[in-house]
Amino acid sequence: MKQIFSSPAYTVIEHVPAEACTDVVMVTLANRMPEDGPRRPFAHHILAPLGYRTLNLVPASNDWYQSEGIEETLDFIRERSRGEHTIGFAASMGAFGLVNYADLLGLDAALAFSPQFALERSLVPFETRCEDDAIRMGPFPRHRITTRPQPERLVVYYDTEYLLDTQQVDLIAEHLDFTRVPCPGAVHNVLGTWYRQRQLQEKVREAIGAVSPA
Repeated sequence: MKQIFSSPAYTVIEHVPAEACTDVVMVTLANRMPEDGPRRPFAHHILAPLGYRTLNLVPASNDWYQSEGIEETLDFIRERSRGEHTIGFAASMGAFGLVNYADLLGLDAALAFSPQFALERSLVPFETRCEDDAIRMGPFPRHRITTRPQPERLVVYYDTEYLLDTQQVDLIAEHLDFTRVPCPGAVHNVLGTWYRQRQLQEKVREAIGAVSPA
């Protein structure tokens, strides 16, 4: 992996396998991480063995992709993947970023695992998670889900039996069109559930294949 972009708030890390898988480029956005821990690309251990070239956006903090410089970073990724079939891949906080910015990333498709619509309590009064982030950040200055254009094909994977995620996904559905893929029993960790079921590589390959060129 090689760092190809850096700013105070964001870095972009690229992975190019020895034998790249077709002309598909995967764009990942990191999920929430301990603030005092290492900042790592999302799902490298999943996508690298499958042979995909990846462009990995990693924030310097759990900023929900709301910091100054995000637009420049998104534009860099878009230019880096121009002319190729580009698929977003992210979970939770990263999936929020994916749903919020898919058009600015120039994605052809996006696979969002357990995305949030918002953290702001006036928008999601039912939400009880990430309360520290909600208090610290207040209203998101770059919340675009309600207004952005949608050129990409969006697929959302979530646990339909987990009320908090279902409520968040239902709010996204008021503004964007997407395919729902129910993952009962996963709670807020679809990919981890697939791993425990020993189906992770198979399921991810299937999900990417469904939105890849024939």
